[in-house]
Amino acid sequence: MYKKTIITLLFIKLLTVTGMAYINDGLYLSTYMGASKSANNTLFFKFQDQDDLTYNARYDNKSFSDSHWWMAKFERWKNKKSVGIELIHHKIYLKNTNDIINNFSISDGYNLLYFNRGKQINNHILRYGAGIVIAHPDITITGRDRFKTKGIKGLFLSGLSIKTDHEYILYKHKTAIITLQTKLTASYAKIPISTNKNEYVIAPDYAIHISIGYARLLPKKAKLKEKILFLTPLAYPKLVGKYILNTAFYPN
Repeated sequence: MYKKTIITLLFIKLLTVTGMAYINDGLYLSTYMGASKSANNTLFFKFQDQDDLTYNARYDNKSFSDSHWWMAKFERWKNKKSVGIELIHHKIYLKNTNDIINNFSISDGYNLLYFNRGKQINNHILRYGAGIVIAHPDITITGRDRFKTKGIKGLFLSGLSIKTDHEYILYKHKTAIITLQTKLTASYAKIPISTNKNEYVIAPDYAIHISIGYARLLPKKAKLKEKILFLTPLAYPKLVGKYILNTAFYPN
């Protein structure tokens, strides 16, 4: 499914042709639906009651299941340049579990929060950003209870991340924009695996993300209707998940 999705989105990106679509100055709210793919990587588990474990991990991202992949962005544009913040609900699931690691996923979010800078060149937008990893682990180790805490208490500030992305404008209205985005992220995270603070896993992640975005501009002298329309991107990933993918916007 991932391969078909990525090929389809890249095909759209190559074939879509529009006129020049310059972004107006002002505040923009954007949300995105898409998929991510993490590269195979090395995990390091630090235990207190057994030998440490270095593990060659193979990942699945399950972007279209459970709480699906989504992204949200808030930006200020001026003179074809932008600054803003971005949140990605990214997920990783270990495919090759073993006798020690029964289950390992950062599936309620290997969440990435960035501060971005961007620049528009014709119909293309280039961005780079730096930020933090906020992880919500779900781990089961042999002989132990499952380690997972629901809600905000299960979120841990875990590491640092950098990113770069390319966005292509597919359609632009006066206050609405539809785009296709390709993103690369590189992250380092130290995540707890139990209530013992001396036990953790080092879980770096290198991933590609491809998505379709919907953005709205907030006019300077916005009327009530324009203010309401400015918030409509918030409904995009939630409605697609509920009525098309049959998934949740928030982790269970």
